[in-house]
Amino acid sequence: MTACMPAFLTSDDERLAAVDPDRSRGSLGIVINRSDAVLLNLRDDKPSIVHPNQWSVLGGLCDPGEDEAAAIVRELAEEVSLRVTELFPFRRLVDIEGRGHLLTAFIVRTRAELSDLVLCEGQALGYFSWAEAARLKLVPFARRLLAAYFEA
Repeated sequence: MTACMPAFLTSDDERLAAVDPDRSRGSLGIVINRSDAVLLNLRDDKPSIVHPNQWSVLGGLCDPGEDEAAAIVRELAEEVSLRVTELFPFRRLVDIEGRGHLLTAFIVRTRAELSDLVLCEGQALGYFSWAEAARLKLVPFARRLLAAYFEA
């Protein structure tokens, strides 16, 4: 499942990506249910991981030779047992508050209820409206992405 590369979230993200074109790449899934709520994951509370104990959209780094679309399909299956049949490229950004990965975000529409998902990574999982999500302790890149999506 290959997808075209979306535009950068901001000109700062585009500039940072150009500075180091070989930076690690990752993918993010903005998973939206039938009620237009977003699926968020509470990251583990381990000091060894980036953004511990914060809420985020799901995703992870690309494996060697894997494109961004294939990576998010794999990550969603691994992290919550979600089978993706269709995804839409949304934006790219650099995780400037973390390890500087170049992240590609995709919109994933789903009919899956919370009870259909199996949490395999992190502390908790939930669907949230933008108003609810905005009050959570969100990973900075997740806050930027969700604001761009919901406030558009």
